[in-house]
Amino acid sequence: MKVLFTLHARERMMQRGAAEQEVIETIRKPDTTFSDKEGRTRFRRAWAGKVVEVRAVLEVETWVVVTVIVQ
Repeated sequence: MKVLFTLHARERMMQRGAAEQEVIETIRKPDTTFSDKEGRTRFRRAWAGKVVEVRAVLEVETWVVVTVIVQ
């Protein structure tokens, strides 16, 4: 599985303290997954002390990460 990051997603990762490997692993092994009203897939996973949510769209066998939220 290939994962690409938009510029917006990279900016949010830096701003919110999410490492690239955490985002990739959240997509590969999420605790929960669901679709939102915009047609994106939301992957959510708990990490030590935080929850990472990745919003992405699947484009020809590649997940394109749109944004990343850390709670």
